[in-house]
Amino acid sequence: MENNNSKEANIPPTSENQKGKVTPADIKTPTGSRQDILNEFTRLAQEIEATQQIGRKKFNEFIKKKDIQATKALEPSLESDIGPEMPIDGDYVNGSRVFMRNCASCHSLEASNQGRNAVMGPALGLIYGKKAGSDKYFNYSDSYVHSQKYWTERFLFKYLQNPKAEFPDTKCLIKGGGLSEEGERADIAKFLRLFSKNLRINLENKAKKNFGKDYIQAYNQAQVKANESQYRNIRERNNN
Repeated sequence: MENNNSKEANIPPTSENQKGKVTPADIKTPTGSRQDILNEFTRLAQEIEATQQIGRKKFNEFIKKKDIQATKALEPSLESDIGPEMPIDGDYVNGSRVFMRNCASCHSLEASNQGRNAVMGPALGLIYGKKAGSDKYFNYSDSYVHSQKYWTERFLFKYLQNPKAEFPDTKCLIKGGGLSEEGERADIAKFLRLFSKNLRINLENKAKKNFGKDYIQAYNQAQVKANESQYRNIRERNNN
């Protein structure tokens, strides 16, 4: 006797029981179709890539700014002022008082900001004669980094009247927007000039006392060569 089940198994499927090809749009999930999920994955991947591009751009800009600061830090300080004489001669002692009232809340008188997080602004101990934006351990606003101006008595005198006039993106917040009195500005400029000079002398004398004059002389010569090599490496990296 012939098996009915085997007959049914050999019957070709009709158009009624044929199933069409399933697409991602046909597969439903609690959050939508499979195609919706694929579209969301694509959108997220594109968003991640765009965010990474922005991050890479910001990182490259940060490295370039630090290179500029590093080259400025390698440049020697000016010993004398530039341009005409100051309109008024400052007083060192009173300058220290004006500094403490107006500047000490944001600035220390250390040599640099290396390892320091206690103050908002850059250290000013060795500021005189250096280019603006030259402390490689501080994150300056763009206008400071790209400036070629030196911190001299004349420029300090002008800057302290209205910091935003010289550096529009500055975070320097002197009460009233600046010091209007010429005497106070001249006093701070004189104070920072003499303080920087004395700090350099004291640091050099302390180093000679601790390590010996010959060692410091040899170290300074080696440091000059190292600075020249570092300067060349930075220039080559920026030119590539």
